[in-house]
Amino acid sequence: MVRLWVVGVFLTASWAAAQQPAEAQPRDFNPDDLIGTAHDIKDLSLEALLDVPISVATKGDRDARETPGVVTAMNREEILASGARDLLEVLQLIPGFSFHTDVIGVVGAGFRGMWGHEGKVLLLVDGMEMNELLYSTTQFGHEIPVHVIERVEVIRGPGSAVYGGNAELAVINVITRQARDLKGLEVGGRYAQMSKTYADRSFGISAGWAFQSGLEVAVNLTTGQGHRTQSDYVDFAGGSTAMRDTGWLDPLLVNASVKYKGLTARILYDDYRMGARDGYGLVVPDDATSQRYRSLGADLRYRFEPTARFQLTPYATWSFQTPWEVADPTNSIYYSKSAQRLRGGLVAELNPLDDLHLLLGAEGYDDQAWLNSDQLIGAQTDFAGNRSVSYFNLALYGQILWDTRFVNIAVGGRYEWNSKVGANFAPRIALTKRIDRFHVKLLYSGAFRSPGIENINLNPTIQAERMQVAEGEIGLQLSDIFFASANAFYLRLDKPIVYGVDPSSLAQTYINDNSIATSGWELEIQARGRHGFLRATYSLAMPIENGASTYQVPGHEDQVLAFAPHKLTAMGKLRVWRGLGLGGSAVFFSERWGYLTGTGELDADGNPVPRISQQPSTLQMNLWLGYENLGLTGLNLQAGVDNLFNAPVAFLQPYTGGHAPIYGLSRTFYLRLSYAFKSDR
Repeated sequence: MVRLWVVGVFLTASWAAAQQPAEAQPRDFNPDDLIGTAHDIKDLSLEALLDVPISVATKGDRDARETPGVVTAMNREEILASGARDLLEVLQLIPGFSFHTDVIGVVGAGFRGMWGHEGKVLLLVDGMEMNELLYSTTQFGHEIPVHVIERVEVIRGPGSAVYGGNAELAVINVITRQARDLKGLEVGGRYAQMSKTYADRSFGISAGWAFQSGLEVAVNLTTGQGHRTQSDYVDFAGGSTAMRDTGWLDPLLVNASVKYKGLTARILYDDYRMGARDGYGLVVPDDATSQRYRSLGADLRYRFEPTARFQLTPYATWSFQTPWEVADPTNSIYYSKSAQRLRGGLVAELNPLDDLHLLLGAEGYDDQAWLNSDQLIGAQTDFAGNRSVSYFNLALYGQILWDTRFVNIAVGGRYEWNSKVGANFAPRIALTKRIDRFHVKLLYSGAFRSPGIENINLNPTIQAERMQVAEGEIGLQLSDIFFASANAFYLRLDKPIVYGVDPSSLAQTYINDNSIATSGWELEIQARGRHGFLRATYSLAMPIENGASTYQVPGHEDQVLAFAPHKLTAMGKLRVWRGLGLGGSAVFFSERWGYLTGTGELDADGNPVPRISQQPSTLQMNLWLGYENLGLTGLNLQAGVDNLFNAPVAFLQPYTGGHAPIYGLSRTFYLRLSYAFKSDR
């Protein structure tokens, strides 16, 4: 009852703030001039925010109501208002996303009732791909702290037609702070404490300058130390380890860019270190396993505009990675391999008519991977008897955006050929229309996931999986301060690439399993006024077909392992007085089924037998009180509490892999301090 009362107070405060009338904007106001400017964006009306251009869905700029996809964008003010410490906590507030345990302490993303960790969800930072090249996975938890995030754009649906074989379920683009956002220097830090150990201590610095010559320079750096949890990890055999000592999460991200007229150059370095003893499910006998994910990438592109209606952009990218690295050869899960990708491409954009936009692109890339050591011990394997392997990929893609009087039409697709896997094609058709404050979308997309290097290495006969997706959305701006939207979806995945591991022998494999399908719907409301804003969502995802036994819940065909059918979120901010603000966020997950404990028995292979049971519903709530321009222009302070009710936030394994749950942060108290100095102030 107390929990519901606190949530009610939070929502009522945000609702009351939104009732304040928004300031009118002049007709020639251009929201693109203010996108990502935390000092100014809080002054935008709801209408202006809805009209902010989004590029992730089309590689062109259209607002959320007209872009041919179901999209969500969160600006810096909203991200900071939520109290989130990192990208994981930002994505938790977006419909459809949930997070689950994989192996060796790693937590990955699920989306709309499907496990998306291995190559189904594409993560970009300023357009540069962050999925590691060996297994195509992404890792979350104190990775990409919010200090340097300006904006997050998400395609809540397939993006293979534009982005290729890792964009099957969703696309996440993290936009860091740029020169036009900063116009100077900003530094920030956060310290958070649980009852037994610190949750995180992190620091970020961003600097950017735009010169009259057209030159723009920006640098972002964030680093720190953190913990996944202070709870113990207990495996299905009864072994345990204190994760406050062994489950560390230490990020380092450096991102620098230079822009001059049409030329853009970017360098990104990501070094994410983790500690774990959970192994592949059973607690390993070694000391804490030190695991490392390193990535160095560079991107160079030039936008050439011979005429106002024709643009040509050649680009080249390079990335070098050493993911999943356990460098200690005495460790029982030793693993040390590296990979690199060289990519080159050309994009042409043409506007032959005012209402017609054409895009054509071609790209090719070469993937290489190799052993860093000849020792085939622990989890280390060679490449079918070789020290290295390489694959080549070619792709052609295009889209037509035609705005007619009655409906806007988007038709496109991507053809991709891989030297090992063969050909794949992802079509996309979208019908959209905005009429004053109302919009409607009907979408169909095909998508695919190409196997990664290690997927092929562990099963040379593995094939690409393919997805069919149908979506529909309606939205209405009810007034100057209220907006609501609803969308429904149906996903069907054929020949899903499914992972399996024997916790005792560490033998891993990948297979193409039987089809799975989910459907559901998502609701979102936004309210924004002069004194605050509110954003709330509801998500439902249910299985329609589940032929992959590793994702099934025995005795409960209407459930997907580890996924909650229902999810509600809320976040907002109330500007109380001058610079004083109150805000926070809440995430509610309904009951879900998972393997939570062991039975005390062993199977025929000697592995402990887990017990299927129901994880109770959870409500994770964050509250904070802060002050902007605290005695000095640009000095901001925020003090808050995460997981106010100390809910047992469990990351369950979403497949039958022999891994017990890992728990998230318990109740945490934190301070966040930042200072921004603008050179043109």
